Amino acid sequence: MTLMHTGEMPEKFRITAALYHQMFELGAFEGKRVELLEGEIFEMSPMLDPHIASLARLTRELVLKLPPHAGVVSQVPIVLGENEGEPEPDFVVTRAPITGKIKAVDIALLLELSDSTLRRDRTVKVRLYARAKIPEYWIINLNTDPTTLEVYREPDGDEYLERKVYKVGQDVAPLEFPEILIRWW
Repeated sequence: MTLMHTGEMPEKFRITAALYHQMFELGAFEGKRVELLEGEIFEMSPMLDPHIASLARLTRELVLKLPPHAGVVSQVPIVLGENEGEPEPDFVVTRAPITGKIKAVDIALLLELSDSTLRRDRTVKVRLYARAKIPEYWIINLNTDPTTLEVYREPDGDEYLERKVYKVGQDVAPLEFPEILIRWW
């Protein structure tokens, strides 16, 4: 039997969340930070000082300002569906206290601190979060000087209908918690 090359690009092999979990259990990602997005595994970039400083500052602000019935957690996987993946946003804000795996219906707001992942956060993750009907998604763009905040609202299909950019000194409030004003730094 002779194999002939047709010139076509081979298709990507997409994996399910179940297979991803099995791979973790077998140690396939030992020492690596990875996340599953739309059936593809992405290695997460190491955190640099601006990312760490912003993570610390936002953690403090959210914990102090959110009401006691809300939940906030940093860098844990969220469950969007078997074929969507398990992204690990920098922050997940939920409507109720967190008691286990976080599902899309529990989420009020997702936040990403973005530097080297900005393109993926604006494309792949916007699609994922909009399809999962996450009501609000914020990208803190660490590549701009000064840092800007991109707020995505009104999920519709694969996109958000509203996108607004906040600059230093502007106040923004999450839709679910309008009483909480966060002055963008």
